[in-house]
Amino acid sequence: MVNVREEIELMESEGSTHSRGMMDIRFFIGLLFIIYGLILAVYGFLVTSPPGLEPLPFDLNLVWGIVLLIFGLAFFIPSKKPHQWNK
Repeated sequence: MVNVREEIELMESEGSTHSRGMMDIRFFIGLLFIIYGLILAVYGFLVTSPPGLEPLPFDLNLVWGIVLLIFGLAFFIPSKKPHQWNK
């Protein structure tokens, strides 16, 4: 029977594990939230509500656009750093 730990160590020594040459999923998730956040923030900044429909003192589209932008950056920035899997 093959020892799984030995197989993994062999793959890591050869550089054939999934961590080599593949992109982190956080990159794409972060990019998606950054794009959505920018669209929503720009829309909230440029488009104003009609005079009779302003129940809040701030624009929700702008606020949620900024929230999505920050959330996307929280995913995107760590995805660009190199991984330290076994250290």
